[in-house]
Amino acid sequence: MSKKLVDIVNFNADASCYSSAKWIEDLEGGKDSKFCRWLKLYTINNKKISLGLIGATIADIKYFNPEAIELINNNQDIFEIILRPWSHDIGIYRNNETFVYNVQKGIAIIENEFENISRYFLSPEFMINSKQIELLKQFDIKAIFINPNRYDGQIASRLSTVPYEVVSTNGTKMNCISINGISAKSFLKSMQLYDKNIWNNSIESIEENIFYSWRDGESSFLLPDSISREEFWLGYESEDIKRVFLNDIEIKYVKTDELKKNLYKTYPIHSFLAWAQEMKMMWYIDTVSVIEKSFERLSCFEKAVFLQLINSDILASVEKKSPIIDIVIEKNLTKFTIYREEKGFEGEEYLSILENKKTNSTHEFLKKFQARRNYFEREF
Repeated sequence: MSKKLVDIVNFNADASCYSSAKWIEDLEGGKDSKFCRWLKLYTINNKKISLGLIGATIADIKYFNPEAIELINNNQDIFEIILRPWSHDIGIYRNNETFVYNVQKGIAIIENEFENISRYFLSPEFMINSKQIELLKQFDIKAIFINPNRYDGQIASRLSTVPYEVVSTNGTKMNCISINGISAKSFLKSMQLYDKNIWNNSIESIEENIFYSWRDGESSFLLPDSISREEFWLGYESEDIKRVFLNDIEIKYVKTDELKKNLYKTYPIHSFLAWAQEMKMMWYIDTVSVIEKSFERLSCFEKAVFLQLINSDILASVEKKSPIIDIVIEKNLTKFTIYREEKGFEGEEYLSILENKKTNSTHEFLKKFQARRNYFEREF
């Protein structure tokens, strides 16, 4: 039996394993850039995706590879753009003002650059609290997402597996779409092992007719032969899988008072353990928190730097171990390490820039900041 698939793709160029030099290299070459070739895989194979580009990532693309934005806008039957913040932040650490600012800037660049926009909001790491859900109402958002796989078994068992309505502060309610968490792992395994069956079988095993998947779009860029791997995965996707946009389907949400008694009516707080396992960066979190308290007094330049400081992957790169995966290379199964980048240093450098109001450094990651600063000064 055919299944409808909504393929929700987070793309964060600041990912903890994705170096700035590699990202900029992947944007070089105009229409022939690796990033454009990745996008073209979807147009060639006629595969729809709901693409969630982080705002800062869009600024990079606009500066280094504007042809990619043109490609997306010229293929609105393939690419649906969902709403994201500017920085891939851990939102539960933000106050109301900076949370709204980050979301506002992210949505603004999306509305500036893209045409086929779907008003569904994907929070970085699915980290959001009830007050922030209330604050999102001002942006005319249709729904948010939750991933039960991100919670321990006891909490996960109390989360609805079908779209439902969550209660937030001040009596506000928001529609919420429950992601099927197996999709990210099956996508990765299919690519890493060149095994078409892992992805197809995982979707076939789902009982629901509409399957909401979530994955990191930059994942394939971290592997050798990245384009050919994603090309293999897409090319061998079962014909029984019908890809649809969020805007293609009429989503029915279970009302709060209709949920089973034991199910959560609110949005549970996501664990922060993976980003603070050894507390190596608590000093950094505290320092950023002090800066945040004077946010309204910061200049436009300083706010642009602040949005770099709150990138969650600064913490992830320090606290998380480098993944070691099984991968097929030239038909041989081998172990492969995807190394975390030195983004903790990037955070320190941005603190230095904020303190000195300038930088004399020439690090590769500052090329990204220049692109993002240019966008701020020109558009915001």
